Amino acid sequence: LSVAAVTIGPAMEEAIRTLPNQDDGRKSILLESIARDALDQSLRFVERLLGEEAKSDGCEISPVYPVDSPLQGAVLALLKSHKADIILDGQGQISPLFTSVSFCFWNSLSKNKNAKSSLQGS
Repeated sequence: LSVAAVTIGPAMEEAIRTLPNQDDGRKSILLESIARDALDQSLRFVERLLGEEAKSDGCEISPVYPVDSPLQGAVLALLKSHKADIILDGQGQISPLFTSVSFCFWNSLSKNKNAKSSLQGS
């Protein structure tokens, strides 16, 4: 099992918040879209790193799943995410805003191969 808290930090959130209310909010919508894409790319990068590490240990990883909201506080505490300035505020909102808390399972490739072989032999 791997658990990760991934963030692009607070800079983009601050930029969006401080934009003047011009252009009918188009700039803030564009920046938010860029920020969400950057977070997604960061998460995929971590997923690739985990996949490579798992492969070197003879495993593969499951798809990455988001941690349910009720568990986020406990997971962030376990990760000591405050050291990376990732916190859960009093309303249960993760800060910085563009942050993802996710997990994936590691599955042994040898067990999967044995299971596939036994199914094919049946």
